[in-house]
Amino acid sequence: MRYKRPAVATTPAVSFESFNRAGINFVFTELEVAITFCRESLFARDSFKAGRAMENARRAFHVALKRRKEFVFNEGEKKDLAERAAQLKTLIREVARRKIPEKE
Repeated sequence: MRYKRPAVATTPAVSFESFNRAGINFVFTELEVAITFCRESLFARDSFKAGRAMENARRAFHVALKRRKEFVFNEGEKKDLAERAAQLKTLIREVARRKIPEKE
């Protein structure tokens, strides 16, 4: 008996607006993740945990910066994006200046 391939269901076309909105939400979520990891690194008492959190923060930040080019932001969103990116850059600098005591 031959295998019958099931019919492929077609998905409805996604509008540009909904695709763009989802992409913008993704970019802002990645920035929030990066900010959260930066704060975690800033308050970590262990250099390993701080380093791992910082690595995750940088990764999320780079993904947000790379993906933002794929979407169309309105003026308010552009301003919010710039403010969050500036906040994150400040946090990254604070983490870089911080000395984490080694465990005894």
